[in-house]
Amino acid sequence: MRIDELLAQTQQRLGQEVGPTAWRDVLQSDISAFGACTYDPDPMHVDPAWAVTHSPFGTPIAFGYWTLSMLTSFFHELAGAKPGGDYGVPHEQRIGINYGCERLRFIEPVRVGARIRPWRPSCRRVRTAS
Repeated sequence: MRIDELLAQTQQRLGQEVGPTAWRDVLQSDISAFGACTYDPDPMHVDPAWAVTHSPFGTPIAFGYWTLSMLTSFFHELAGAKPGGDYGVPHEQRIGINYGCERLRFIEPVRVGARIRPWRPSCRRVRTAS
């Protein structure tokens, strides 16, 4: 599919509700890997034994920026990509740019062991399932 065809297909979906996405499990291994690659060894996130004893949540919680980063995966799913973000066109024909976030707040903890997905198509909140 050419990029102009993909753009036309995307524009046809404007105003339509999409989703929901599949649930994603919040795994300790993912949270620990995120802490390692961002050089942030905060025990509230990466040390389950410490979190049980010292955290007000009684369990490790995800980094807020890890939770935010999951939006990329959700976006690919909603846009029709195959697992891994494959849209069936060469990557240089499908490049996205992150413009940023306004008024972003992390209003509740996301506990390791939870499941997450966007709450609404607008992605105003990430919903967790216990």
